[in-house]
Amino acid sequence: MFILRGKLGHIELKSPTISGHEASGTIVKCGSKVKHLKTGDRVVIEPNLPCQICEFCRTGNENLCEDCFTLSHPPDHGCLRRYLKHDANYCHKLPDNVSMEEGAVIEPLTCAIHGCLRGNVQLGSKVLVCGAGPIGLLCFLTAKAMGATNLCVTDIMEERLKLAKELGANSVLNVRNGTNEENEKKVIELFGGSRPDFTLECSGAESATRLGITVGICGTDITIVTKGKLGHLQLTTPTVTGHEASGTIVKVGSKVKHLKPGDRVVIEPNLPCQICEFCRTGNENLCENVESLSHPPNHGCLRRYLKHNANYCHKLPDNLSMEEGAVIEPLTCAIHGCLRGNIQLGSKVLVCGAGPIGLLCFLTAKAMGATNLCVTDIMEERLKFAKELGANSVINVRNGTNEENEKKIIELFGGSRPDFTLECSGAESAIRLGITVNVLIRIAQVGICGTDISMVRKGKIGQLVLKSPMITGHEASGTVLKCGSKVKHLKPGDRVCIEPSVPCLACDLCRQGHYNVCPNAYNLSLPPHDGCLMRYYKHDANFCYKLPDNVSDEEGALIEPLTVGIYACKRASLQLGSHVLVCGAGPIGLVTIIAAKAMGATKICVTDIMEDRLKFAKELGADAILNVKDGTSEENSKKVINLLGDDMADVTFDCSGAESAIKLGITVTKSCGKVILVGLGPPEVKIPLVDAAMREVDIIGALRYVNNFPTAIDMISSGKVNVKPLISHRFKLEETQKAFQLALKNDGKAAKIMISC
Repeated sequence: MFILRGKLGHIELKSPTISGHEASGTIVKCGSKVKHLKTGDRVVIEPNLPCQICEFCRTGNENLCEDCFTLSHPPDHGCLRRYLKHDANYCHKLPDNVSMEEGAVIEPLTCAIHGCLRGNVQLGSKVLVCGAGPIGLLCFLTAKAMGATNLCVTDIMEERLKLAKELGANSVLNVRNGTNEENEKKVIELFGGSRPDFTLECSGAESATRLGITVGICGTDITIVTKGKLGHLQLTTPTVTGHEASGTIVKVGSKVKHLKPGDRVVIEPNLPCQICEFCRTGNENLCENVESLSHPPNHGCLRRYLKHNANYCHKLPDNLSMEEGAVIEPLTCAIHGCLRGNIQLGSKVLVCGAGPIGLLCFLTAKAMGATNLCVTDIMEERLKFAKELGANSVINVRNGTNEENEKKIIELFGGSRPDFTLECSGAESAIRLGITVNVLIRIAQVGICGTDISMVRKGKIGQLVLKSPMITGHEASGTVLKCGSKVKHLKPGDRVCIEPSVPCLACDLCRQGHYNVCPNAYNLSLPPHDGCLMRYYKHDANFCYKLPDNVSDEEGALIEPLTVGIYACKRASLQLGSHVLVCGAGPIGLVTIIAAKAMGATKICVTDIMEDRLKFAKELGADAILNVKDGTSEENSKKVINLLGDDMADVTFDCSGAESAIKLGITVTKSCGKVILVGLGPPEVKIPLVDAAMREVDIIGALRYVNNFPTAIDMISSGKVNVKPLISHRFKLEETQKAFQLALKNDGKAAKIMISC
């Protein structure tokens, strides 16, 4: 592009420049501080050297760095020469089985990988690739490696399209002579009448951009036959088995439109009720009223004729055999498991069990881009079959102890643990390999939280409904009594505070650092999980934090609510000199005051409808307080601005969840300021959204905390904050009922109630 036009985008070529940035080579000499490379190593060069200090670099977006040194982008020379000096941190060692030519292709390949990850291409995706040049072909190959099953490539050159077809494109289309409308119709036809899920635009052509915008035997059958039961389902009368099935339609009901006699179909064996909470929220696989073929008391389909709901019969394409059709049901189980695990390109996966489901999970994980797969079983024939299917390694776990097998697995993964474990055997020993280390804790102190009060008063919190008796409590400290064999950072006798939410650490959100919103998290004191208001509790050691000697057990129990305030302030990017409004002077509002003051806020105004709470907020360090019970929105807005020194708030923290408080926060927050939603109120509220949009007031949610416990402990231990004044009442475990009666009064006189266990 520079040779043809003398520029690339806004970058102008002003003097002769050496080109080249897709490169590999051999190290001749290393700087004194380079530890990961040595002379003679073959490397691939990452051509962009970010500044590492700008906001983009420090937030993990160094590809957007505006001060980046980029090889072959004026005024910086490229590497089309014999010798180049480059930052060692951006030189990556090549494995012995990767050639120098392959190494030089890694740079454009990473562009393709980044594009596909940005598009979130997944197993089964239908992908349109516009442009069959080098980047287009690499994007196509990457999308295919990530599990895309239908790929169409467009270009204006037949030779390029021919190469795309040879590389495995499902279809190609020359768009040189067609109009946008004609090409769009052809693309939709090539995708079987529907639009692609993703378009990867690799040409830069305007027209391309427009185009993209615009019956087997199952293990459950065997279990039913051999044991007469499956889990809690007991066989009480003779039952026909079979639920992995395909067949030909003989007759259809009068309202069936998508199928006709003669169509070959695969049968989806589960018929959900479609009206329960699970079904209506898209989780029909969890329906408790489901009718499942071959699950007592329902018969299966191992027979010549079966009547089934047409909505759960899926037409087979002509190129799929009946046998392949019957394998679709177990394959969907494997696909669902891999999607739940969020397996991605480059994942290291352990598959426990090499039976049919295990093998299908292995094949699915491989199709989704897993590059290192180890399969375990206790039968050599099964493992041999897994190896033939392409497993990187197999291990017979029949005779080894858990510790021995675990060591072998880690060795097979090159000294590290797998990213994901797909447990397909049901064996306890296999499950143990994935269990996180635990500690047994003698609970010392537990604080009563607003969510506990909501559970007692309403039987629910948000969409979580209490369906059976549950133990409350999640603000806790205690002493470790016993440690799991792999716990290294704690020992019996250590005093700890507990982080009550244990995320899966495997989903996409967890791996991006957002474990506080993990959909698979185990949350103490939120249905259906019990809390820790008890004398002994077992918890994941990774979410227990050792307390310094100068931090008491009561202070330890207050660390959990304090982290809520700290995280809220971090979400607000609170800075020295900030003017802050805190709506709500309950416990969370109070810890937010403490955190904001510690993080540099110089003026804090607090609102509430209870005088006792406001008085307490003033004692904790609030600069101004305002009772908003009787004032109108306009009156309260004027008063808040006046109390902030005739200035609007830089940040508002709503810790009440009340609609009026959120409205007030938006109204008094300055343009380009932030409103942080910390408190949980009704599911829907009416707010002045247009006002927020017109003034660019950011409305940001802040749920719990993310890696904030060590910070909270340090703040208390160093004396930077004092949380002891928050404790207004103390009770013994035997007085729990009395403690909750006081909390339920909600008269503003009780701040933090502590229960000694």
